[in-house]
Amino acid sequence: MIVDDDAAVARLRRESAMVHVAAPAAESVLRRVHERRRVQRQHRMQAIAALGVVVVAVAGALLVGRDGSGGPHVDTAAKPVAEWSVRGSLAGDTELIARAEQTWRGSPHRPSGAVRALFAGTPPYSGTANFAVVALVSAEGSVAFVTTAVARKVDTGELLLRSVARVTPGQPAIGFIASRADPRDTAAGVAFALAAPGSASPEVISSAVDTPLGVPYPLSDGSLWQQVPPGVGAWNSVLEVPGFGVAAPAAGLLDPPTGPVRLRQVVDGHVDGVAATVGVRDGLIAEDAAPGDLIVTPDGVLGVVTDSLVVDTSLSALGEVTIPRSGVSGVLSDEGALTARGTVNPTNRVVLARGDVEIVVGRVTGSAGDWRVERAVDPGKLPDLAMRVSLR
Repeated sequence: MIVDDDAAVARLRRESAMVHVAAPAAESVLRRVHERRRVQRQHRMQAIAALGVVVVAVAGALLVGRDGSGGPHVDTAAKPVAEWSVRGSLAGDTELIARAEQTWRGSPHRPSGAVRALFAGTPPYSGTANFAVVALVSAEGSVAFVTTAVARKVDTGELLLRSVARVTPGQPAIGFIASRADPRDTAAGVAFALAAPGSASPEVISSAVDTPLGVPYPLSDGSLWQQVPPGVGAWNSVLEVPGFGVAAPAAGLLDPPTGPVRLRQVVDGHVDGVAATVGVRDGLIAEDAAPGDLIVTPDGVLGVVTDSLVVDTSLSALGEVTIPRSGVSGVLSDEGALTARGTVNPTNRVVLARGDVEIVVGRVTGSAGDWRVERAVDPGKLPDLAMRVSLR
């Protein structure tokens, strides 16, 4: 996170009512700010991708990356999630933790092995979207988040399974973003995250919004409780832990199924030196996805999975797109030309909107009569962190 960038964005938004700034100029400033944050986040994701290999060979190794400002940045290897000590204001409430485990085991997502608690607590502040969380980890490497309903007053009498996800080696944080509300909730769009022991609270970084969400209440136990704006979800966000890197949040169980995907690159008709059987000479294969799934990164959409599991990265495959700032819709050609049904400006964000799911496609460039889109994700590059999103 670059504090000066956050301050610049906030100041620009705050003072825009006091000075006359042309829309294209303001968007240009914001674009430069977010480009720096995107590059920084990519460097951190590269470090985490390498960490999955490094921790196997060298426990406690340090990964050296760049922080986006030109100076060196060192990310520390996080202790395996299964070894984290239990934290939280309700960590001593064995009855609550036992009921949370029963809630998990009684669900279709039940664990098969032993389970232990990582966190149990409530937010140490008063708000309108409060909820208790019990985070559990299983022997086979899954984490579950059992919560109370979201309400002004926390009631631990009834628990619900909010989210389940797999953990990976060196993961610096666990957490979820539940974009859709449970019928028992009084508010939608809530997030919880827990950083590795000894580190600061994570921050939700999302490409769905133009201003940083920040950490509203930094807590000494490394937890984060947050109500997020509409459009923010696990499919367009990461959890950033200062000094440790980034992790992908889990989606809520009521959200579109979202999870990590393994992409393999086809080069000259071969994958890892073996002839490919998918009928393409160059491209990406999403082996553990399903036809119709979207392949996304925290920065935006990469493409759509075809029947042969090849990722179609052509812009025309996305169908209709939207410019949220003006509410204008349009379509894209494979060459990046934007045909908009209304007024747009340079650097406007272009998104793929399917119901309440929004994923960035890129930014508007060019001029009236020749609008184009600069993609947020390079389709010719294998991303460091990719996810599949099922909208069926």
